[in-house]
Amino acid sequence: CILPIIMIILVQTVMPESPRFLVDKGQIAEAKEILIKLYPEGFNVDPIVRDIQEAIERERIAEQAVGWHVIMFPTPAIRRMLIVGVVTAISQQAVGIDAIQYYLNDVLAESGIESEKARLGILMMLAIIKLVFIVVGGYFFDIRGRKPLFFISLVGMIGALVLT
Repeated sequence: CILPIIMIILVQTVMPESPRFLVDKGQIAEAKEILIKLYPEGFNVDPIVRDIQEAIERERIAEQAVGWHVIMFPTPAIRRMLIVGVVTAISQQAVGIDAIQYYLNDVLAESGIESEKARLGILMMLAIIKLVFIVVGGYFFDIRGRKPLFFISLVGMIGALVLT
């Protein structure tokens, strides 16, 4: 429980600020210092800073061109994307894997598994299985694309709901 907090504090002291963030805030010199550390010695980082500035400007223009009206009054294509996104989020919450992981230690204790080590082992196995499936899914995402994986996961979610 305390480990993530400790890791965040350690990372904040060691990890430099993002050059993109610094450029966006107008701190060009600091961004160049970090980029100089990242690139080989003698590498000219000025073109990279210019690219970052141009990208930020393009994003600002795009943000001004697209506003809330796209969500409030979507075109049929945007409406379809919004529906898919909302249904996906609801499906993920309906399956409830995160809630299961959060309360699994209590559930295991109530089910008669007294050993703290055994409960921790089960939690770790669940986390490892979840990690393996995330890595495999990420691999197949690049190969097969989004739609097939989406439908496979949807079938898995429906199966999990039917079994419970």
